Amino acid sequence: MFIDNFTPDPREGKREELQMFFLPSGNISDLFWMGKGIEDMGISMNPQTREADDVQGNYVFEVQTYRKSIAIDPLNLDGTDPYSVEVSRIILGEKRGRDCELDFLIVCLPMKDTSGNSYAYRQIGTLSMDTLAPGVGAINMPHSISLTGEKIEGTFNESSRSFTPAT
Repeated sequence: MFIDNFTPDPREGKREELQMFFLPSGNISDLFWMGKGIEDMGISMNPQTREADDVQGNYVFEVQTYRKSIAIDPLNLDGTDPYSVEVSRIILGEKRGRDCELDFLIVCLPMKDTSGNSYAYRQIGTLSMDTLAPGVGAINMPHSISLTGEKIEGTFNESSRSFTPAT
């Protein structure tokens, strides 16, 4: 597996070391680092499992796949960044289906390869809106992102802010 080429940095991690970028144009050189107005942004793995007992009474438990989702809670949108603008269009326009799909890059800075680049992957995320409420100086729009489609693994160079897909 590609992830086996990376080792964790032994120092204590910080919240900002699991970074999520929105790609407004779908172009990897157009990265917007998400985080402003967001208090929590954890990735739920949502394992899909299979359980069974065989004829000898042996219990079998197997993780078959993961259906990752990210809860953005809350997101205080002030309309000054590309992600705020796009989320506002989705929820206020009550968009559905493919109109709710956005392009994301997720970077785990502490996981480094021998060149010092971090583990990252690019994937489409489908937004589902939970609530629309007034906030302090902004609109509060907590929502979820379900990561779907092909996961493109690669490396992220922090100094150049560039993503290189694995070969």
